[in-house]
Amino acid sequence: MDPADQWLVYDEVAGVPAERDGKILVGLSREAAERLALVCRQSLAHADDEGTELVSASLVRLQRL
Repeated sequence: MDPADQWLVYDEVAGVPAERDGKILVGLSREAAERLALVCRQSLAHADDEGTELVSASLVRLQRL
């Protein structure tokens, strides 16, 4: 991966990089960032019955570093 072509998944609500499974979603290839952003969005759409968020972001976007 080209070091100049790194991406992150950004949490628009918190104003910080998104997290998933305790990992900050930063320093990713574009393909990985797109896939993880989609997973985050899908996870939010399927939060558990108690309303627990599965990722920190309620709105996520990709951002190039």
